[in-house]
Amino acid sequence: MANSRLWQENAGNAQARGLIGPAHLTLAEGLVSVGRLDEAIGLYDAAARSDPASAPALLGLARALLAAGRAAEAFPHADAALALDIDDVEAWRVAAEALNALGEPRLAAQAFERALSLAPTAASLHLRLGGLYEALDQPHDAASRYLETLRLKGGAAADTEAHIGLSGLFGRAGQFAEARVHAEAALALAPGARGAHQNLAVICDHEGRLAEAEAHRERAYRAAPLIVTRAAAPRRRVLTLASAERANSPDRYLIPAARYDRLIWFLAYAEGAPEQDYDVAFNAFGDADLAAAHALRLADFARASDKPLLNPPDRIARTTRDNAQALFADIADLVIPETRRVREAADLDGFDATRRWLLRPFGSHGGERVEQLDLGQAATRLDGRPHYLTAFHDFRSGDGLYRKYRVFFVDRAPYPYHLAASRDWLVHYQTSLTPTTPAFIEEERRFLENPEAALGAPAFNAISQIGRRLDLDFAGVDFAVLADGRALLFEANATMLIHPEAEDGPLRRKNPFIQRVLEAFWARLESA
Repeated sequence: MANSRLWQENAGNAQARGLIGPAHLTLAEGLVSVGRLDEAIGLYDAAARSDPASAPALLGLARALLAAGRAAEAFPHADAALALDIDDVEAWRVAAEALNALGEPRLAAQAFERALSLAPTAASLHLRLGGLYEALDQPHDAASRYLETLRLKGGAAADTEAHIGLSGLFGRAGQFAEARVHAEAALALAPGARGAHQNLAVICDHEGRLAEAEAHRERAYRAAPLIVTRAAAPRRRVLTLASAERANSPDRYLIPAARYDRLIWFLAYAEGAPEQDYDVAFNAFGDADLAAAHALRLADFARASDKPLLNPPDRIARTTRDNAQALFADIADLVIPETRRVREAADLDGFDATRRWLLRPFGSHGGERVEQLDLGQAATRLDGRPHYLTAFHDFRSGDGLYRKYRVFFVDRAPYPYHLAASRDWLVHYQTSLTPTTPAFIEEERRFLENPEAALGAPAFNAISQIGRRLDLDFAGVDFAVLADGRALLFEANATMLIHPEAEDGPLRRKNPFIQRVLEAFWARLESA
């Protein structure tokens, strides 16, 4: 700023004489605009002290403190501005942003809703609320706010973000055609929009358009492979080694943005060391198959780093599905289905043609694109790309239902997570009978409270040994319990999703048990 020294002198003289008026608030705004936040904060603070009833001074101080990353100090001043004028839209907005930065997204959403009640046509408020509802796992509410942003035509930047938000929501719901429409609409407005390229990479990958997927990943990450978000009072600075493919340990709740500074480093597109300092690293390359392409880069990082590294890549590499028999072979009371890698029909020679098999593509998780087939059917599905073929075991319980259990391991110790009972062999918790059936709700409660009693000692001991054998800081296992009391292994790796349930939803009863897992991991992260 050409006159910055004169501005500084005028501000200092005004503070010394106690003469803080509208012109000096304008000066403070100018200082904020050029990043001189400490000086602006001093000027706003003097104005607020000079006139405690000055809403512009209080609100300017709150905004400047928030911009400086001092949300805990910002919120009381926004609150004081609201005490002077409860219908001040900007004060509600600043209060909402401060609450969100302080790790209170639900309260922040309520504050944004109040702001919208006063300014219902403010597209920027709809957009921010859409992002908050997305973070709160309220996809329908998020979508309605993004759609309202578009209806109000909030401008190219806002519309771009709304299209990206909708694209992500549709993609996570498996509605890839709708996801593509919005991602392409975002790129029409802003060809370099990172979020749109990220979403299109996932969409193209799902569609089998692998070259296009990689082109979008290149656009999304090459220029800026490090994404940083700051917490108001971070307990640690955590560097997450991340894949741009669907190979990551889901870390959104493991490493919450309200608790830690998050440095997400897309390793495949980075050169050299991370550009910013950190306290501890977490290797989120949880899918051993997809991580294999980056094995040398991961190993180089592990050797060069002098900071703690959780989930070391050499241990992740052992968790491929076809290595389970070697890794867990001597664990008593554990049934490990035969699993092999196949690409084409000729690879099926020697397989048992009298039994059923599960065919899944590499990189598939959550039951996506998994089929139960006979050997002849499996041969027709193979197209040269790598798949796993796994022997199917009938794991129905005595009541004819299929039960799938999930246990997480934090620092090798087991923590029960869920029990899903289903009429279908491909068990998904959300569509199972458990969430809505009182008898299964009670059965799951018994498992969560006392997994050894629920599973029986043989199965519980087998599962506990899997955690010790994996030797990871965070991992999980899906399994069933057979009629003879043994555990049937489905998979054991670091890619499994953990998330709290909505506090106003029917599954909130599980949150104390989920919180135990998260707090155990946070303790591991902070003691590393």
